[in-house]
Amino acid sequence: GKFKSTGTEAFATATNGLGQLSSSCDNGKGYSAFLFATDASGAYHPAFTWVMQIGCGEGYSVIVEGDYLYVSGYLNEETTTVTTTPAPAGGQGSCTLTGKYGGYLAKISKADGKCVWAKDTPKTIRAVSDGASVWAANYGEESVLYDATHSVEPNGLRKDIFVAKYSAFDGTAHWATAVGGVGREQLYHMTMTSKGPMLMGYSDSASFTFGSVEIHNLQHDLTGKEETEIA
Repeated sequence: GKFKSTGTEAFATATNGLGQLSSSCDNGKGYSAFLFATDASGAYHPAFTWVMQIGCGEGYSVIVEGDYLYVSGYLNEETTTVTTTPAPAGGQGSCTLTGKYGGYLAKISKADGKCVWAKDTPKTIRAVSDGASVWAANYGEESVLYDATHSVEPNGLRKDIFVAKYSAFDGTAHWATAVGGVGREQLYHMTMTSKGPMLMGYSDSASFTFGSVEIHNLQHDLTGKEETEIA
């Protein structure tokens, strides 16, 4: 899983086997995606404050932005209702996922674990937010389906990085694009800057275009076999 701390609080995605985290998938043998919060101010060990079960799959990313958490991962194609224990004040949020596109993105109140919104997305391995928008990314070599009518093709025949932008307010999708050239690209990490999200990974393409910027691989040997870091 992934872990984020604010000093006295800690938040993490996990898959089974920790504290109250036990899978209800595949008779207890399958993976379940969880999110949990702990009070890290104790002298000896942290204490659970709340635990959320997202569904049958895995949690890949959790970030803290203001009063909220943004979490993402992959889900099996199975309808699930996001639930938090103990129940948040005012009851559970109305968040249901189907897993039909292979992943999820959700906004969670860090105070009590209440789900604000949850969205069916492609499998997402990294996400970042500035509080107004959320950018989610993954990589692969096949077409990525974002909803019933929108898909993005890779730029070449090998792996590309796929990035999508969503509203942080309600999860509405704004756009999605493939990042890469004719060679292979892979995402390592994302981080938020004052200019927007920054992607880190590698590429063995001679060059590729991202927005209005053309990126040249200075280590490329003209055969597409040399790899270089990109950021």
